[in-house]
Amino acid sequence: MRCGFYVILFLLLVHLHGDRLPDYMEALVANGYTTNLDDLQIKNVSLPTNSKTATNQVLIKVVSTSINPVDRKLIEGFTTPLVFPKILGSDLAGIVVETCDTCRVQVGDEVWSDVGAYINSSETRTGNTKELGAWAQYALAYECQVTKKPANLNFTEAGVLPLVALTGYKAFVWFTQAPWHTSPNVLILGGSGGTGTAGIQLAKYFGAKKVYTTASLSH
Repeated sequence: MRCGFYVILFLLLVHLHGDRLPDYMEALVANGYTTNLDDLQIKNVSLPTNSKTATNQVLIKVVSTSINPVDRKLIEGFTTPLVFPKILGSDLAGIVVETCDTCRVQVGDEVWSDVGAYINSSETRTGNTKELGAWAQYALAYECQVTKKPANLNFTEAGVLPLVALTGYKAFVWFTQAPWHTSPNVLILGGSGGTGTAGIQLAKYFGAKKVYTTASLSH
């Protein structure tokens, strides 16, 4: 499958520019719904809107990104409607190159983010779905979607964690706040997947004494 190759290629392309921000960037673009990820194309597109013209926005130079099942569901048309052409991708790790005056993160900070390309896909908060998505050399994110990358994680490791970790975290926050939560035992379905592996570690963090998990024969 060439889609994985394209995403890896971005990790090389993203280092080709110097400190000056270019007018255009490389991005993996979907032109319509498809069941074949090979239909996505690498194109030159305009850089996302300058974050300094909007409050609470951060422009990130993407160093690492990843593919999640939701990306495939989006491009196959199983979720909310998309506006094409569309840049997909939720997870990223990278370096802040532009920030707003009131933002917590600063230029040069190493960050990770779930930019939420799948959120409000037909009418996004930027008003332009083409600007959302991590499968590009640069990505625009709201400050609330961005935090500093843990120092003990490299960019490759940090670029695959945000979506699955947030999915597991939200499940456990809901679970631990539920009034019927009295058992120290947790069952995690699909423990060999991204959310599952994050869930196992989160279960231990939240105090689970025993963690039960399942996996298919292919894992």
